[in-house]
Amino acid sequence: MEGALNMYNSSNDNTIIYGRGILDGRKYFDLDQENKKHGIESAGGVSGITVEGITVSQAGAYFVRLLGTDNNISWVKTIGGWIFNNDGFVGYDRTYIGNCFVWANDDGIKLYRDDQTIENITAWHLTNGGVFQWAWNTSSAKNVSVKNVYLIRGQWPGDGSNQGVFNIRGSSNTNGLQRQTDWIFENIYIDNPVKVLFNLAPKVAHNVDNVIFKNIEAKTTTDVINRINGFNSSYPIKDITIENLKMNGVCINNTNKTSVGKFDLTDSQNVTFDCSVITDIESIQEYSGISVYPNPTKSFVTIQGLSEPLNWELFSVSGNQIKIGLGEKIDLEELNQGIYFLKLNSRIFKIVKE
Repeated sequence: MEGALNMYNSSNDNTIIYGRGILDGRKYFDLDQENKKHGIESAGGVSGITVEGITVSQAGAYFVRLLGTDNNISWVKTIGGWIFNNDGFVGYDRTYIGNCFVWANDDGIKLYRDDQTIENITAWHLTNGGVFQWAWNTSSAKNVSVKNVYLIRGQWPGDGSNQGVFNIRGSSNTNGLQRQTDWIFENIYIDNPVKVLFNLAPKVAHNVDNVIFKNIEAKTTTDVINRINGFNSSYPIKDITIENLKMNGVCINNTNKTSVGKFDLTDSQNVTFDCSVITDIESIQEYSGISVYPNPTKSFVTIQGLSEPLNWELFSVSGNQIKIGLGEKIDLEELNQGIYFLKLNSRIFKIVKE
């Protein structure tokens, strides 16, 4: 189908757009901006939009732009992002984006609001924008989770304020002083040598703190750009944890972060690099004949399939050993809810305590 879908008032709340066809926006592909329209758009007062299964092609600007809350974008593909304003997805508070392919020539996914979950994303990024744009202008967002991302291509030709896998442009503070906090990025794979990886450098006063990056494997150019820069010493980017970042197969730690990682940490505080945490995704595997059940569990787990009793170790997500033992049954009754890792010799299993 050729055209665009726009929803402008609350009578469109809870609209479901689904199918397996193509929505093609070539009629609104206007380089002069006069007739430009987003592929699928909902205004700020429209909430609960679901977009599922369709392919959005050659949008006039954004492919999917949902400015209300409580949205769901699932199994959507974007193709034909030929101009500099072809952003991929944006959805505001409590939006879920999952199992999507995003081809963009501006920001791939914008993370501008609270309580967003983004997972299972395959991306192809052209020369403009960030794969994950945190703040074009200053914006406030907390509790953002991004995981399981496979970047096929990142084609930035050189340095720029609006480029990179992780990007904060922060070009104006028309929204006032804002804060982004309590974010996590995990299991990110980058398959071609990228020029710009971390580009967190707001141009105006902006607060960023308590962000975790975990299990990132990236191919990078030899002159890769990695910057985590606050606006100035009064507004530093702070409390950033980077666990198991591998660049061209080398894990970046506090010793080689500058020489190998090429990190510029001007006006940042408490940025730590750790290669010792055992949650490296390469080590978390399923082994034929051995299982741990019930999982999730509320009290205990049993190891099934062992030919003989083995010593085991239980670790927290931060890599701290919290229990050791021998045998098939492990009591988790006194532990808090969360994720733990069970190590059997060189084998590691993830356990969820409910």
